[in-house]
Amino acid sequence: MSKSIFSIVSAFAVVVLGGVFATPGWTQQMPISESFDTDPLQRWHFSCQREFVTVGGGRALRVSGGGHALWQVQARDFTLKFRYRYQAGKGTGDIVLRASGSPPNTKMYSLRMEPNQIVLCRRIRTAQTGFREQQLKAAPVNLAPNVWHNVTVRLSGGRFDVSVAGNQVLSANDSQPLPPGTIGLGIIGGSGAVEYDDAVYTPGAPGASPPSAGSGQTGTDLAVTDIFADHLRNGQLFVRITNRGPATLQGKQAELITVVNGQALVHTVPLHLAPGQTLTHNTGRMINSSAGSLKVKATIKLSGLSDPNANNNGYLETIPQAKKP
Repeated sequence: MSKSIFSIVSAFAVVVLGGVFATPGWTQQMPISESFDTDPLQRWHFSCQREFVTVGGGRALRVSGGGHALWQVQARDFTLKFRYRYQAGKGTGDIVLRASGSPPNTKMYSLRMEPNQIVLCRRIRTAQTGFREQQLKAAPVNLAPNVWHNVTVRLSGGRFDVSVAGNQVLSANDSQPLPPGTIGLGIIGGSGAVEYDDAVYTPGAPGASPPSAGSGQTGTDLAVTDIFADHLRNGQLFVRITNRGPATLQGKQAELITVVNGQALVHTVPLHLAPGQTLTHNTGRMINSSAGSLKVKATIKLSGLSDPNANNNGYLETIPQAKKP
């Protein structure tokens, strides 16, 4: 075990897991997002050095010195999306998942964002055995320096799936899953600085439907589940809309509002969706991120039916800057 790994885990355990952030009271039932653009930040605690850097029209979080920016959620099954960037030779990202316990007994998963691979580990620390790290899976991936990488982590039970730029790069299964715990965006101690932006946490097993409207109610859970462009230079903007039930949508129309770097447009979307079905809608809106990344938000509104989970009617995504030809 390297000294830097030991120091980061020790700092995490002492500062964070003293019974404050590892309690069921922090359980988050609805999706939440963090752009790091405004103060004060909500639901965050820091066991690392941090500053904010200007990115486009907003900010990103830069962490250094070892430690984590800790999101105060009690996470078990979830999807986590974020953007990640580092400088060549000056940063190794460290994302902790399901971090729980109280010193000297702590446990967590870790994703190390190395330049040529992502490494998934279990970290267990007890008074009797001290610190132990078990590598569960390492997957090759090219994380180029000085550019933003869109990362998605899906965790359900002991199943892990990690994607970069929409491409799945790591899948693994832990036969003895760790209990729920905190999420942290951090850095290996002594490795410079790394940056994070546009984090989105969606609770629940990936692909699972949230609670239905319940008996006696007429409605359906309509969610925006993805935003993407088919090309970064002169491409078109697409939005995925999912009917999570319980009602079938037949011959309905929804109002879809897309906002790209503050510029809003309203679209009318015809819906023919059974529960569990997803529509990929071409908004007809042109996208060009040659000059820089674009912050995109999509919100769906359906009149005439109640929505038992209106918190997922909106979705935030960052379209990365197009690489130079």
